[in-house]
Amino acid sequence: MPCKWHPLTALENAARDGFECKGDTVVMPVKCTGLVKVSYLLKLFAKGMAGVLVLGCREDDCRYYNGSARCAEIVDETREILDLAGVARDRLQMHLGFRCTS
Repeated sequence: MPCKWHPLTALENAARDGFECKGDTVVMPVKCTGLVKVSYLLKLFAKGMAGVLVLGCREDDCRYYNGSARCAEIVDETREILDLAGVARDRLQMHLGFRCTS
């Protein structure tokens, strides 16, 4: 789930930083990673996703003031719920260091 502002650039930068997409990867741009909801992430797992990676802007590059910080809170909350449900928390990953501008 990359931020919508520059999702292709963010994915290119992620690839430069060593991230590799497998053939069955689904990319779902969102307006801002800070707007992703816990329930939305849980639905992805309920629909059978093996894992979810949230790609976000660096905090100093976020167009929505604190979207990256909010995203970190959302992912932490979701991981706690995954733990309670017996789902490995490492199936939900987040990287907020990608440059979203070229």
